[in-house]
This record gives sequence, C-alpha cells and structure tokens, in this order.
Amino acid sequence: MARPSDFTQEIADTICERIAAGENLRQMCMEDGLPNERTVYRWLAANDEFCQQYARARKTWADAQLEEIVEVSKDPTLGADHKRVQIDTLKWAMGKLNGKYSDKVKHVGGDADDNPIAFTGLEVTIVEPS
Repeated sequence: MARPSDFTQEIADTICERIAAGENLRQMCMEDGLPNERTVYRWLAANDEFCQQYARARKTWADAQLEEIVEVSKDPTLGADHKRVQIDTLKWAMGKLNGKYSDKVKHVGGDADDNPIAFTGLEVTIVEPS
C-alpha cells in the first residue's frame, strides 16, 4: 500500500489519537497506510490547525507519562536502580517535549524575538512591625 503524502484530517486525527495514547511517531509512521515521518513534519509546518492538534496530543501524552512515573515508583517488583532509570528517562522526555513539565524557568514578556523583559524600576514598601 502506498504511503499517503497529501494531508487529510482523518489521518491527522489517527496520528494525534495514537500520540496521545503514548505511541511513538517514528514507529507509527513505518506502518502501511500512514505517511512517513518527514511528511508528518511537513504537515505540521504547513498546517497550523494540525500543529495545534498535535501539540495538544503531546500534552496529553505527557500527562500519561506522569501517570506512568507514579506506577513505576510504586511497583514493588522493580529495584531502586531500575525505577530511577525509568523515572529519570520519562521525566527527561516530558521536559523536552512539553513545557508543562519542564524544569526550565520561562520568563513571559519581551517581544517575538525573545528579547528580555525590560526592567523599568523597583518599588520597595517598608512595613513597620506592629
């Protein structure tokens, strides 16, 4: 079966549903009936609505990974070292793919070119103790 190269909402929905469920895009795109990975990235760059849908799917994926971390941490059959490696891997992936769980501090403001926020002054209020 030929791989689709033209965007369809049906294929976009399938991809996003499967991403949200925790599937790997690269492996998914090896299946017949789905576009190759490069095509999906081209669609993301060209289609804002699909890009937003995909971003929501990735956020849902990150929420599912949080649940996985909790399960791994409570699994009595896993050794401490194995738990730590699994949890660290999941946390790293969540932080890289999703700002929601990132440990980076983001400063909001500035302009579209990521220029820093302008400091315009400091106000100090001195409160006398009662």
